[in-house]
Amino acid sequence: MTELQPQPLPPLAPGTIGALLELGRLLAGGGPALVVGLESLHHEELSGLLAAAEVDLRRLGIGRRTRVMTALPDGPLAAVVLLALIHSAVCAPVNPDLRGAEWERLIPELGVEVLVAHGPCAAEARLRAAAAGLPVIEVDWEGPRAALRWSGPALPLTQMSTSGASPDGTALVLLTSGSSARPKRVPLTHRQLVLAARRMADSIALT
Repeated sequence: MTELQPQPLPPLAPGTIGALLELGRLLAGGGPALVVGLESLHHEELSGLLAAAEVDLRRLGIGRRTRVMTALPDGPLAAVVLLALIHSAVCAPVNPDLRGAEWERLIPELGVEVLVAHGPCAAEARLRAAAAGLPVIEVDWEGPRAALRWSGPALPLTQMSTSGASPDGTALVLLTSGSSARPKRVPLTHRQLVLAARRMADSIALT
């Protein structure tokens, strides 16, 4: 496989999650972005973690438009991986507790190309991904002072786009609950997530 050489990261476009996080970094003055137990991940550290994750993901062949399914336990790891994938690719988080026929429907419906997993809770997801021919990448994180660690097979470089995120580019893909009909794929753009985050911050008076 041809080795992917590190490239300069593209500038952040206004109206993207990356730009919103950068604005938070500038306004926070070094304050915490995420509290993990007794430790805090500060905005400056989060910015560095996401930049390093983007380089690692590109080396694994995961580009801007690659749809990445995640099967992760609830907690800080899931939050950080979600941000990293939204920032650098397209994230499709799923409940790792799904069983049987739910997986058979979900993987083709989401149109995902790779699974990112962690821990015993993702055992079923790994099996289903392998059966569907999806590469499985393991992710780990030892906390605020550490980088995310990704391990697994690289995707073919021909699948990868390294362009920067755009406000109207897809950032997140969800499935409706399907309580009243067949679940439907719902793509959410960076612009929609930024607007939702700002509204949420206003509604709970975050400063």
